[in-house]
Amino acid sequence: MRRSLIVIAVFLVAVSASATVMLRHTLDQVRDRAQAIFTGRVVQSSLVPVMDGKLKATEYVVEVENLIEGAVGRTTTVAYLNAGYNGAPSLEIGERYLFFKTGPQNNTTVGWGQGVYHIETAGNQTILVSGDGETLVMDDGKLARGQQLHAAAESTQSDPQDKPGVARNVDGSPAIRVRTAPMAMSEKPAFATLDDVRHFVAAGKEKR
Repeated sequence: MRRSLIVIAVFLVAVSASATVMLRHTLDQVRDRAQAIFTGRVVQSSLVPVMDGKLKATEYVVEVENLIEGAVGRTTTVAYLNAGYNGAPSLEIGERYLFFKTGPQNNTTVGWGQGVYHIETAGNQTILVSGDGETLVMDDGKLARGQQLHAAAESTQSDPQDKPGVARNVDGSPAIRVRTAPMAMSEKPAFATLDDVRHFVAAGKEKR
């Protein structure tokens, strides 16, 4: 597979190697700025050098399952600088996600964690949890951001540096990855489903 070039402009939100500022987008902006919206399963990850090897991004290979909007191949990639650290999401191999992907030049998701949702299930209930730890809910018939998941006390360091997909700080030290605690089920507001997302995307298309 031809590896997409990662344009460093998308990473210039990094004020320094240890501080990151990411603009907060509305859900409408996340939807409207995405070049492709789809669900898929992460099947592989690897470290990609950027900025002449000074930094590393984690690139994830995704098998596309359902295309909601835009155009994307059967497999695609998304990448994050310092995945799992400083606000950049860390994806898990074998897990399914909903992606709001930028164009091929940037090769990431809109607003990093704001544009990728882990597809979780609890019984027969689907729960969409963003890379920033927020659920998607239906509030008064509209798609909205829901409750923030609180981080568990457990914080683990990444695996050894020679293992693909490991997030690293610029000095080569392992990035700290915080795992979120399971969320208690709540009836109000109701968790959004993938069908709710499809209706939300279709409504945005009608406005253009």
